[in-house]
Amino acid sequence: ASLGLDAASVLGARPDELSIGQGHRAALALALLASPEVLLVDEPAAALDDVTAALVWDRLRDEAHGRGHVVVVVDHDLDRVLQRCDRVVVLVHDDTTHRVSIGLDADASSVRAAIAR
Repeated sequence: ASLGLDAASVLGARPDELSIGQGHRAALALALLASPEVLLVDEPAAALDDVTAALVWDRLRDEAHGRGHVVVVVDHDLDRVLQRCDRVVVLVHDDTTHRVSIGLDADASSVRAAIAR
């Protein structure tokens, strides 16, 4: 899956000539070139429109499933995380950690309810 970048325009650009989203995707592309066994990404879809965000999430899924690598995602968008991730650990503001087993029908409200118990 592509990251939705035009390589020709990004390769010759200075960092200040790229949008925030282009810069994030360029950094992710560079990280993926190293083919890491473990990749930690912080809010990979921040500052991206829905279509581009889907491209990034698809690329991360391909990295995890296609190459068998581990992708650790830190994100505040619980709905998106539940849609895209195989395993979820929720950190709550009071330093409580909840390991959430998700099924195909999991949604953010049911996860929030499980955490509140």
